[in-house]
Amino acid sequence: MTYRYDLGVFPGFWALLMLLVLILVVGAVVWLAFELSGRRHPDRAAGARSASAELILAERLARGEIDEEEYRRRLGALRE
Repeated sequence: MTYRYDLGVFPGFWALLMLLVLILVVGAVVWLAFELSGRRHPDRAAGARSASAELILAERLARGEIDEEEYRRRLGALRE
C-alpha cells in the first residue's frame, strides 16, 4: 500500500507561488523607493523646498542681512 503526501495541487504550483511572491516583493521595494524619493509626488518635494526657502529667508532676517520690508516682499514671492 502506498501513501501519497501531496496537497492535491498541480506540480508547478509551488514554483508559481514563489515567482508570484518574488514579483510582489520586488514591486513593493520599487514602490517604496519612489515614495521615499519624492519623484512620484512632486508637490510634496516642492513643498519641502519652499519650507526650507522660507526658513533661509527667516534666518537672513534674523541675522540682519535683509530688512522686514524685503523679507515680506520675498516671502510673498515664495508663496505665490
